[in-house]
Amino acid sequence: MTTIRKIVYLDNGSDEVMFPRVFFVLGIDGSGKSTHGHALRTLFESEGKKVKYVWMRRVAYFSIPLLGISRILGITKVRRFKNGAHWISEYPFYAYRPLKFLWPLLQLVDSTLRATFSITIPLLLDPELTIIVDRGIIDTLVDVTVDIGFTKKSRVIESLYESSIPKNSFIAIFDIDEETAIQRKSDIPSISYLTIRRKLYLNLAKKYKWPIYSTKGNFDEVHNELILEIQRNSVC
Repeated sequence: MTTIRKIVYLDNGSDEVMFPRVFFVLGIDGSGKSTHGHALRTLFESEGKKVKYVWMRRVAYFSIPLLGISRILGITKVRRFKNGAHWISEYPFYAYRPLKFLWPLLQLVDSTLRATFSITIPLLLDPELTIIVDRGIIDTLVDVTVDIGFTKKSRVIESLYESSIPKNSFIAIFDIDEETAIQRKSDIPSISYLTIRRKLYLNLAKKYKWPIYSTKGNFDEVHNELILEIQRNSVC
């Protein structure tokens, strides 16, 4: 198994690059992000590091009333799978002008609250803690962008979400073609559901220069590539 070199945590005032304390694993459903996230956790723990794994899908606090109203008015579209074991709710708020602006802001507030208690505060309380985030603020941004449609206004929303990412974070995009992804998971509604989200992830990765890892090939090769990139962003 690949070994991470000894980590040295530096003060924020240092000119050197600090070892990332927050690792975001992002990508469409079926891309293998959770598998690689858990493998990363196992590796860090084997090195004696204190690790917390945080899973953040859609978060609902202040958005609960809006979700309830949307369900009552029939705005929310609930799609059930043939086997009856899975279902998914879709929010076509792009068709409703007031909701088009309110929804992303509520989701930002909810996600920020969740991140504060699950990420920010634990990091402050424990300077040796490393956190791996599966489906974080960027995943929420991708879902919200789909919900409100592609408009120029979403660029403003994007900047707000991007500013919510903790400093000293390592962000990895795991990518796979839609056909393979839908074969891996039984709870994906359609190819188009993945295609629009995959495009957004790749565009964001290109814009912010986040590394992209194709999970089409051998798991160990992708894992080792991820570790090498982490080491390049480390001070040892």
